[in-house]
Amino acid sequence: MVNMLSIRNRIVAVLTKQSVAEFLDDQKMLNEVKNEKAKIISEVALNDPIIRARFNDLLNQH
Repeated sequence: MVNMLSIRNRIVAVLTKQSVAEFLDDQKMLNEVKNEKAKIISEVALNDPIIRARFNDLLNQH
């Protein structure tokens, strides 16, 4: 199961980093934020049984 408190803390950190990167117009930081968001999404998708089951259903439909 996913530790939602940990995920929430990481999301807050990523959103803070994104705000700073946008303010500074730092493309490298924005790319890092994009990668970190993708990691969080994939981690949740792999570890949450409900999301994983729904994802598998969608894959089987296509």
